[in-house]
Amino acid sequence: MIDAVEKQTGSEAVLATLEHSSCTFCDDGVLVRDVYKGNDAVVCANCGVPGAQVW
Repeated sequence: MIDAVEKQTGSEAVLATLEHSSCTFCDDGVLVRDVYKGNDAVVCANCGVPGAQVW
């Protein structure tokens, strides 16, 4: 069973991996760390679409 610390570390790794990636929704955007609907996420700095969110 995964404990809370391992889950948090895995979530952080996913967000860190995707940060600074190109947005798949718009042509000019880059993913940045933010909060989306109350969850930690990477969202496009240009259009605001989330690339990933974790909860």
